[in-house]
Amino acid sequence: MKKLGVVLLAVMAVNSAVGANWVEIGASKDKEFIHSFDIDSVRKLNTDSKQISYFVKREYSKAQKTADGKYYNYAVVQGKGDCENNRTSLMGGIGYTKNGSVVYSYNIPYDDWKTVFPETVAETELNAACYVAGYRDTP
Repeated sequence: MKKLGVVLLAVMAVNSAVGANWVEIGASKDKEFIHSFDIDSVRKLNTDSKQISYFVKREYSKAQKTADGKYYNYAVVQGKGDCENNRTSLMGGIGYTKNGSVVYSYNIPYDDWKTVFPETVAETELNAACYVAGYRDTP
């Protein structure tokens, strides 16, 4: 966790000209998938309840198959985080081929809050986003 904080501070000090500012925040032990967080995407939605939105990218070492038989190599999802109550809700996502072609997309027009459990990727994502938003002292 301390490494993540140092990385986040270093990246935040660099001014990004365009595009997303992805920072790797975790990977499975077998490197089957890697999670990255876009620091520049964090937005405060409701300062009274400390709610934020942010984007996460999930890259897969092997192409994943959709229900209708299409393959994708990575997905970018938008999450909503509640820094005060330690929970998240998925807002939508897009799946891409390795060449950047869109395979699928979806939006979720309602909140479906899920508790964030300790020592999970979701906790790392939420902690990083809340830290960038200024709602936590450490990522």
